[in-house]
Amino acid sequence: MENSKKKKVLVIGPEFFGYYLSVEKAFKQLGYTTQSVSYITQVENKWERIVYHFSGDKEAFFEKKRRVFNNKVLSLYKEFRPDIVFIIQGSEIYSETVEKMKEAKKILWMMDSIFRNKRGYALRKIVDYIFVFERTDVDKLLENENIVSHFLPLALDEAVYYPYTNRKDEIDILFVGALYDNRVVLLERIYQEFKDYNMKVYGHYYSPFRRPLYHFFRRNKNVFLNKNISPAFVNELYNRSKICINIHHNQNKYGVNQRFFEISGSKSFQLVDRNGYITENFDSDEIATYNSEDELIEIIRSVLHGQINTKAFAEKAHKKVLTNHTFRRRMEYVMALVND
Repeated sequence: MENSKKKKVLVIGPEFFGYYLSVEKAFKQLGYTTQSVSYITQVENKWERIVYHFSGDKEAFFEKKRRVFNNKVLSLYKEFRPDIVFIIQGSEIYSETVEKMKEAKKILWMMDSIFRNKRGYALRKIVDYIFVFERTDVDKLLENENIVSHFLPLALDEAVYYPYTNRKDEIDILFVGALYDNRVVLLERIYQEFKDYNMKVYGHYYSPFRRPLYHFFRRNKNVFLNKNISPAFVNELYNRSKICINIHHNQNKYGVNQRFFEISGSKSFQLVDRNGYITENFDSDEIATYNSEDELIEIIRSVLHGQINTKAFAEKAHKKVLTNHTFRRRMEYVMALVND
């Protein structure tokens, strides 16, 4: 890729789990010169938490952070002078900021539905290319607004999520992710069904500061651990677990979340709700899927009773994800389209 070595890419994305760094690393592997800048969509430290708590105008608090960030982006853009600006989500980017990047090709990759992200959606007519993780968004954009976009699934960073040499299945059932109400209800049922087994649920779903009594007196606090955890610890948990449950957001019709690739990247057994993307791209002996709560419970029971060879599933899924679904593969596809 001699031509790519002469090109510069500026990656802009949320701090969330460092995916912007995975994208930047993929561009570096392909020979591009890169810079990256990230944003945080929430309070960053104790001082900001105090200021936010006593702020009379919560939106003004975040608007100030956005202005600072957009000024930082423009300053970096003018200094770095990239050929390509690769924007992930676009949640905190002003349209006017992107419009000032006249000399660069601008690419937007949505890791959530573009219709759920106000600022990302506002960029749809400003950027040169749109990639979406949910294939039904491609059809909606074309049918509703005659906007061409491209389906680009999420991916694995194999340097972050990988199998340990010596695995120990100390955790029988694991879930890591945002704890929406529907997920909590389902996970509570799983816990009730398998109380005699070691189950762990990691996900921040309420603020201890706003609900202190609930925090201290909640039930099953040894199972439902209300906290955000680092990618390194998530990978460790996957490597310690017999069953890794993955539950998609209801926005997923034909597309999968980031966890889908990360669980398989760690060579762990994944049990996930079924959708079109999974059934078309993965065989039934690579990824275990369920279509109802009862089916989910029965599969868990079969695994815990030793009736399913989970290692065979995990090894096949790991091989496929590592071969076809890394961030490098995704950026190869993007740039092949852009350079065509």
